Amino acid sequence: GANKIAIMAYNYDNGQDVFRKKRQSLNRAIEIRSYLLAKGYKNFSIKVINITDNPEKRNLVEIEEIK
Repeated sequence: GANKIAIMAYNYDNGQDVFRKKRQSLNRAIEIRSYLLAKGYKNFSIKVINITDNPEKRNLVEIEEIK
């Protein structure tokens, strides 16, 4: 269908190399988007989310279908 796919890439911000880490998070989200585009999905939003309180979400990418 025409549902939107939300791709959320988490960036754990501990104050070091902030720009580089945000860029890596964005690159991970773009790779997921490329994969989904190849599978036929077309409607996306990408969001890089800065977190400072949960290092377990470091390098995590979540995908959610929005109806």
